[in-house]
Amino acid sequence: MSSQPMRSSFESLKELVLNVADLRLQDWPIPRGEWGVTVQGNPLYQGQLLYLSPDKKTAVGIERLGPSILRGTHVGETLYFLEGRITARPPGRQPYGIKAGDICHFPEGIDDVWEIHETYTKIFHIHYEPGLPF
Repeated sequence: MSSQPMRSSFESLKELVLNVADLRLQDWPIPRGEWGVTVQGNPLYQGQLLYLSPDKKTAVGIERLGPSILRGTHVGETLYFLEGRITARPPGRQPYGIKAGDICHFPEGIDDVWEIHETYTKIFHIHYEPGLPF
């Protein structure tokens, strides 16, 4: 089976499920070191938590972050980028790009620095066995 039809399906997902421009997200406080995440500057930061498991180990939501530098350690996340463009710069490894239509998984413990070139909106699924801090 070709991977092209699957990619086309993922790219059209945002058009079928929602209009990204119409999302009504809540303003979120900019992370300044809480939970191991730091964002430099004062960019737009919004989101909506769609699901939080009763044991607070699993969360699903939508997040939007404007151009900035984000540093942090992943806790076990799968992300689908609806819009935007970033360059990820993992310490000691080659930088790589993530853009609208990309889906990616980051295992727990992966350090990263994201240079956010264009405001991104992403759907996230996080599972963290010790429990999430929110």
